[in-house]
Amino acid sequence: MAAADLELIKSLLKPHPDFPKKGIVFLDIFPILRNPIGFETLVTHFVHHLTSSTVAKAVLSSSTSSSEQSGTGKIDVVVGLDARGFLIGPIIALRLGGSAKAAGELVEKLGGKTLEYLFIVELTFLKGSEKLNAPVYSMVQVDD
Repeated sequence: MAAADLELIKSLLKPHPDFPKKGIVFLDIFPILRNPIGFETLVTHFVHHLTSSTVAKAVLSSSTSSSEQSGTGKIDVVVGLDARGFLIGPIIALRLGGSAKAAGELVEKLGGKTLEYLFIVELTFLKGSEKLNAPVYSMVQVDD
């Protein structure tokens, strides 16, 4: 990450001293989410790190070990843990080429069943909901 990018991210973190208990400084990331340039910098950094470092190491390590499957150079799943991870994880997954269909297929592969897909905005002209294996609920539908 460029030094200026790192400084931007650090400057947007809001410290809360003695939270949740004395002696701990909680760093709040929500100011990053409220800053479009800061948020884009954060997401772009994570995607760049994953595609240029993590995937490359995984492919290299699997090609040198006969006990592992060979790496594909593709990230299969992005998991964002806790409340903040749930906000950032899906955006990173989309940047890496994920989709609602891929998520549903993963749920099935793991033995689950998708009951319904929920979207804030559905771009109906793309006809993506026709490719899904469960009903779709969209708060807003855009036709053009």
